[in-house]
Amino acid sequence: MEAGTTPRVAVIIREDVAQALWTAMHDDDDLASDYADRAIVKALTVLADDGLLAQLSRDARARFWVNLDNAREDLRVGTEEMAARWYRYQEPPF
Repeated sequence: MEAGTTPRVAVIIREDVAQALWTAMHDDDDLASDYADRAIVKALTVLADDGLLAQLSRDARARFWVNLDNAREDLRVGTEEMAARWYRYQEPPF
């Protein structure tokens, strides 16, 4: 099963959430974006672990898992680089 052809999307988050995220990430756009990706993957994992995917079709669940697994791997590969950026701010990465 392929991961799908969904184009990259922009998500609009509330202004106060965006400001809190950006501030916590030292006003660093790349760090904030990477952190948001990781937070979304974590939230989707919790959603799946709680069994809340039952309403999806078998095909949709399969696509969900392929994409989530791909995202996890991509983020795992970028973790060291993200941690290095955190250290530039004299802060532990996670």
